[in-house]
Amino acid sequence: MRHLIVVWNESVDSAFEKHTPLAFNGNRNRRLGSKAVTDVLFLEGLNLLSEGYRERLSTLGYHLHDVERMYRRLRDRYKPLARFGDYEQKCFLRWLVIQHFCGNEPFVHNDADIVFNATPEEIEADFSGLTFMLQGCPAYTRVDDPTWLKVYRVELDRLAADVEAYSGEAWRERPAFASTFRERNGALWNRRILSSDQDLLQFLTLSGRLPQADAATIGARCSTALFQNPLVIGSDIQIPLPLSYERRNGIDYVGGRKVAFWHMQGDFSDYLGYATFCRQFGDKRRVQWVRAKRPWTYVAYCAMKGLNSAYSRGQLIRRYFGDQSVDLGFLMNDEKFWQSGVFMSAKP
Repeated sequence: MRHLIVVWNESVDSAFEKHTPLAFNGNRNRRLGSKAVTDVLFLEGLNLLSEGYRERLSTLGYHLHDVERMYRRLRDRYKPLARFGDYEQKCFLRWLVIQHFCGNEPFVHNDADIVFNATPEEIEADFSGLTFMLQGCPAYTRVDDPTWLKVYRVELDRLAADVEAYSGEAWRERPAFASTFRERNGALWNRRILSSDQDLLQFLTLSGRLPQADAATIGARCSTALFQNPLVIGSDIQIPLPLSYERRNGIDYVGGRKVAFWHMQGDFSDYLGYATFCRQFGDKRRVQWVRAKRPWTYVAYCAMKGLNSAYSRGQLIRRYFGDQSVDLGFLMNDEKFWQSGVFMSAKP
């Protein structure tokens, strides 16, 4: 089974690594004991990286592939998707690039902002033969069924041919999934127009167009604490609440189980950065999820974030998951985490 990451680059080594910490994650995976080889598909910008940096990545088990020509041909063919912006267009088309690269070969795809806590091999071994996108998020997607990519391409063709009509069809079906999406190991998209590959994949998996192992099957197989977004761990994880958190010998455990990985996606990275800021300035209150409520401390954090790279995703990953890292116990407790009742109280 192939391990895949799809990325793109617009700058030099240091800027790329700061945003997409392949070398950091590769070093960490080797320390965890992983021997996995990962194919990294560059939609753009592999040529901007130095030979030295590329060689370093190679020693860490990455095979780098320049698929820019292939991506550009697909981009020209799927011009209607450009309305969603460059980032979303790349996300829509990455699965077609994977199809060209893998053919019918099984694969596991993970986003570059996933920091493994168990080895990729440990997680993969739990789910032999299964196909699923984890809890409605394509950041961790395992495909054993060769029809998955074929169906995705057919449905993407339909979307690109008439975005409004196809999205309207999906929206009319949406109410049928409102009470069952978690059982289906999915999530419910919230935009009337399917504007990202995540929106489209949520529709396709919930409607049964794409094969998808359900939550009960995943839970029965899973030996780790597996959740796609730490910010909503209380609703995603299949372990009874409240959860304990501890780090032993550099490995995080939640609810007594080894965490599979930490997905440092945008909202959680922002929340962790804000929590770090509050801690540094002695704020002992609960760290609210501030999308809805923006206290003055969050405004101050945003100003500081613009001036100080310490709150960037790359730096937060190094701070909390590096060799001399600080653990997450200061936040993963009932007194601090934004939702009460998810974690146990902090130890005295």
